[in-house]
Amino acid sequence: MYLDRPQIKEWIQEHEVIALDERVSGRFESYLNSFPWAGSHVDWRVVENEKLCHPDDVDDRFLERCRGTPWGSFGHVLVTYTGDGPSLLCELEDVAEDIDLLYCVSPGDNFSCAASLDGNVVRVYFSNFLEYDGHVRMLAAKNTKEHFEEFDLREHRIELDR
Repeated sequence: MYLDRPQIKEWIQEHEVIALDERVSGRFESYLNSFPWAGSHVDWRVVENEKLCHPDDVDDRFLERCRGTPWGSFGHVLVTYTGDGPSLLCELEDVAEDIDLLYCVSPGDNFSCAASLDGNVVRVYFSNFLEYDGHVRMLAAKNTKEHFEEFDLREHRIELDR
């Protein structure tokens, strides 16, 4: 499991993170599979997007660019690794700064999406997704038909070994 890797466990200890069960990741994976694919990634020739390049040193300007995309519009991000494993609900700024570290344990293209938190309810905006190539390229989907689901933390939150 990706969340058991030492660098991820350490990152989780240093940040405000809520772990969610595999049902949330599975719903996101199902949504992503509704798009056309080209190899291991979404076919961006047919999905409007905004390209971001992850800098070596994240600054306020980069964070503002992230907030200006649908992916960064709700303050939280759902970080997923697979459709059958747990996911992490994190603050946007933390993911924007450390996306390279969060996905260094997962080869290939990885996906995350916007989320918001209101009490015990997490609203996950699957349509506001981002693909990260593991290096510097981040492609944020734009103008997709809004699609979100709500998840109750009392049912979907899981505890991690810290």
